[in-house]
Amino acid sequence: VVINIKSNIDDENIYITFNSCYIMIIYKKYKALYIFIICCMFFSCSQKQKGVEATYNIEYDDNDFVNVEKLVSEIKFIELDTIHDALIPDITDMYICNDRIYCFSNSQNGYICVFSMDGKFLFKIQHVGKADNEWIYLSAMSINENEGKMYLTDNWGRKILEYALDGKFVKSYKIDMINNLENYHDGKYFYSITNPLQSLRKIDNNTDHLINILDKSMSNVGKMIDVTDNSSNIMEERNNRFYKGETGLLVAPTLSPTIYRIEDTCAVPYINYKYKGNKMTFFSHDDYQEAADNNEFIGGRDEQFYSGSIVESDELIVRQIGYYNSMDVIYSKKTGKTITTKFNSNIQNEKH
Repeated sequence: VVINIKSNIDDENIYITFNSCYIMIIYKKYKALYIFIICCMFFSCSQKQKGVEATYNIEYDDNDFVNVEKLVSEIKFIELDTIHDALIPDITDMYICNDRIYCFSNSQNGYICVFSMDGKFLFKIQHVGKADNEWIYLSAMSINENEGKMYLTDNWGRKILEYALDGKFVKSYKIDMINNLENYHDGKYFYSITNPLQSLRKIDNNTDHLINILDKSMSNVGKMIDVTDNSSNIMEERNNRFYKGETGLLVAPTLSPTIYRIEDTCAVPYINYKYKGNKMTFFSHDDYQEAADNNEFIGGRDEQFYSGSIVESDELIVRQIGYYNSMDVIYSKKTGKTITTKFNSNIQNEKH
């Protein structure tokens, strides 16, 4: 089921998907045209990351908490079709684009079901195999609304598949790397997410950075965002860490208080978070590494961590903190005020 929630915060809409295990929140974004010109070389990226002041510095504390009942003014349930082809377990990711709901699951080697905004089933993309339009196992789906394309990552088959948003196959790209969990194409480059999970839960020269930059020949032409904390055993709702913000492509590194905006071959600090309270504690660097060494998952029952989920509209910035005891930090660009709240589910907030 998809739920459309009317929010009291700057008149925003919130879309949530529910299934047996997951709750995901996507805030509806208003379209905006943003044109930027970047002149930078590879060697200048690290300097640019360190020297540029973030656009937003968001502070929050223990007094910012607001019950979700005060934020939600209207809820509309969109029942998804239940015919046989429309059934999709464990929805891993969801996009709302061009009045369609794109639901991705990595069950059954991965497939996509597409629905209208009233929940009617439209079509399914499910092609398992070794042909150009087929995959072995999908790890992620990303959508570029401006291009009218979706990009499917077949990590096991070392391939990226390009489909039109109407479900027609366009082409596939072979990729040599195995540390390739998710890809986003933004005009000139492919950006590929890495994770220490791909190097047997160790940070090595393949996974000591978050993003590889690939040209259209799939040659690696650069890397960005240093990885210092091992996030291979962190529990999160979404593998997806690329987000289309109002001023460009955003990436939220798990465990990092900084959100970056991707500018061609550079990652520029865009949003910084700072907790100023004393009731909440965060996992430490040693905690993350111990979990990776012992193959134990960290979910955030008592301590917290910065998740890889970020949503930006022209009025709001929202980031999820933690997992089991998670909360959303919501920042209003209009007022400059920050509030935190919680959405109830059987898994998240289980102590409440």
